[in-house]
Amino acid sequence: MTTGPLLDRQAAADRLGISKATVYRLVRSGDLRAFRVGHQIRIAQVDLENYVRQLPPPIHKDTD
Repeated sequence: MTTGPLLDRQAAADRLGISKATVYRLVRSGDLRAFRVGHQIRIAQVDLENYVRQLPPPIHKDTD
């Protein structure tokens, strides 16, 4: 069982800087773990942090 804060799709989207629809796609694809509470999706803060940790590092453009 996951402990800690549960975020709704909007809160997760805001923290990741993406849309709610993209959060939903990540959940549906299994890339981001989520729970159903009634008819709503909740994402544990720890699962969101784990998702961000496993992302590849950002690409930096050379400024030549």
